[in-house]
Amino acid sequence: MNEPKKISQKVSEFEKAIGDFVRTFELVFDNDWSHTQHSISNKDFIPPGATFIQEVEDANDNWANYVHLLDSYRQLVKLLDKYNIAHSVEDYFADE
Repeated sequence: MNEPKKISQKVSEFEKAIGDFVRTFELVFDNDWSHTQHSISNKDFIPPGATFIQEVEDANDNWANYVHLLDSYRQLVKLLDKYNIAHSVEDYFADE
């Protein structure tokens, strides 16, 4: 594959991944905001030791947009890793 096609493929992959992530982010933190507030304030929703980006076991049953957000986040991270683009908290603070 020649260089322009490789670049075009990368751009296309990132456009899709970023679009999916932003769309699902808006669904969870704008459209579903009242449900999001209720869920994250519920002590039982996120188990002790877990975080918001670690999928909650039964989330798929009642909050599909949250599951889609996590899926789009993981896809974006996978692309960042594939192309060796720093994205971790450790990478961010390593430059300071």
